[in-house]
Amino acid sequence: MDNHETWMKVALEEAKKAEAIGEVPIGAVLVKDNEVIARLITGEKLISKR
Repeated sequence: MDNHETWMKVALEEAKKAEAIGEVPIGAVLVKDNEVIARLITGEKLISKR
């Protein structure tokens, strides 16, 4: 599996979290230098690790 697939799976996991709380299932991750630096689900404010 290449990195694109790896990070897409992480974004899909975030989308499942949104769906579980009744939101539209949209999730996103921001990756820099092979590290997640931010993640976001529908209806949530940006949570950054920095």
